[in-house]
Amino acid sequence: CIRLVPIFNHLNDEQMHLIAQSANEVQYVKNELLFRFGDKDDTLYIINNGRVRIYSLSESGREQNHTYVTLPMSKKDLATYLGTTPETISRKFSSLEERGLIKRHTQKCVEIFDLD
Repeated sequence: CIRLVPIFNHLNDEQMHLIAQSANEVQYVKNELLFRFGDKDDTLYIINNGRVRIYSLSESGREQNHTYVTLPMSKKDLATYLGTTPETISRKFSSLEERGLIKRHTQKCVEIFDLD
């Protein structure tokens, strides 16, 4: 399973073996929690089969799904593509973030909250 992970697939057999020795195989049932918000966790999860859903609970107790998007271009290029200015793009992103709809992690990585 470790060979499937791109950050490990260039390692030689001895290095792979060292990583495999420190790995623990765990099987989960559907809807079982891996960890909860606020838990301290320094684990790398390698999902061999199945899916993981990432969500948090809103103040009202409803689930908020999280989607991470990597923008395919810079804000300047995005503004040119949309026929506007980079400043307008920045203001719109700031407005969405202030309203709790998104969170910017890096220049190109944006987390979108599902507030249904």
